[in-house]
Parts: sequence; structure tokens; C-alpha cells
Amino acid sequence: MKKNLKKTQKYLPVLLYVVVFNIIVVTAVVVVHEEGHFFAGSYLGCNNIKIVLFDSSLLSTYTQMACSSQIPTQILLLGGFLLVTPLAISLLVLKDFNERYFCWVILGFNFIISSSDIATLSGVWQVSFLFVILGAAAIVVGEIMLSDRLLILKEEIKTDM
Repeated sequence: MKKNLKKTQKYLPVLLYVVVFNIIVVTAVVVVHEEGHFFAGSYLGCNNIKIVLFDSSLLSTYTQMACSSQIPTQILLLGGFLLVTPLAISLLVLKDFNERYFCWVILGFNFIISSSDIATLSGVWQVSFLFVILGAAAIVVGEIMLSDRLLILKEEIKTDM
């Protein structure tokens, strides 16, 4: 029993770090995703654009805007997905940055929160399930890679001392 408690205490800082970092990343992904819709709407000439980060009556986040009927809705729908994706992929370039594996977590959340936009765009609601599954898989891969790297780093620091 004491041995398990010691192991838990040993890895608790890594777990806490990953949980806090996840909260920050998820919040940032939602904000940047909605900014993508905002920028697309602004670029296309939509008016009265506002980002609602939390609507308690719908338990949802969305970007609201007034656009003319000539505005291509495809660009508006893809705006969030297209802004987050290159930002996430850019993390892979950072070789000595341990958190670069959050690229997969960010991509995963981006796929999940974009699933309804993509389903609306394609007209096939089942596409949203595919995006959710792909997103969840990317999140799991990213979390495993990140946790593994942080545990290795923790052990390296411990042996250097």
C-alpha cells in the first residue's frame, strides 16, 4: 500500500501539469476556433459579428454574424478549422519543446469541435461521427506521447541530481 502511494506521489506533479495544460489548451483551441469564424466573416464582409464563448441557455460556444446571401457559407464554416490546424501543426517543428506533442491534442479537439461545421458543410451528419472518432484518437495519441515524454524527462532530471 505504501509503495503504491509513493508511486502516486512521484507522478502526481506530472499528472497535475498535464491536466492544467490540457485545460489551458482546450480553452485556447475553442477561442482560436471561434476567432477563425470571426476572421472569415470579417474578411467576407459580414456585419455584427460576435463571439459567444459560453451560452448558458444552449451550453454552447458559437460565432454569430449577419451576412448577405451571396457570402459563401463554406468559408465561414471552415474558418475555425482552418485557423487552428496550421497553428497545431507548427508545434511539431519545435524539436526541443516537450509540449510539441500537444499538436495531436490540439488537432483532436479541433476535429471534435469542428465536427458539426464539417457535417453541415458536407450535408452528411455521419461525417461528424468520423471527425469525433478521429479527434478522440488524436487526443489519446497526443496525451500518451506527452505523458511518456514528461515522465522520461522527470526521470532524467532525477538522475542528474
